[in-house]
Amino acid sequence: MNWVHIHLMTNHVPVIGIVIGVILLVVTLAWKSPDLRRFALYYFVALGAATLLVYLTGEPAEEAIEHAPGISEAVIERHEKASVYGLIAVELLAALSLAGLLAKRSALATRPVFTRALLGVALLAAVILGWVANLGGKIRHTELDAGIQSAGVLGDDED
Repeated sequence: MNWVHIHLMTNHVPVIGIVIGVILLVVTLAWKSPDLRRFALYYFVALGAATLLVYLTGEPAEEAIEHAPGISEAVIERHEKASVYGLIAVELLAALSLAGLLAKRSALATRPVFTRALLGVALLAAVILGWVANLGGKIRHTELDAGIQSAGVLGDDED
């Protein structure tokens, strides 16, 4: 296993995770549950950690494949530059969530306005992560399926 594998195995966590988080915040607002709100805050802190892992594995993955046949360095660079915005958005969301967890019960963090603001940041992060994922999906990862494809397991289709 190498950094390319790790990056490919983990890169869906922020994209899918942010969608789950947005749904979680909407349910939190509908049910007005302080326990669910607290869970959502912990969830976004964990998502921030996972997103950082994905981001940090991106550079070693790029180094491993940037000169491979059929790989466009320009496409990789667009994905890499966009990923900075995705990282900032999710880490901002994680920082706000952590601040909400550390705040006292009477603080702003326990009010619906805080949860709505968090939802706004989460929606923005979701849009940015969708954009980053779209750019990343345009990179051909032939280095992973070359052996399998030559054995006829995958056929001629590309993902």
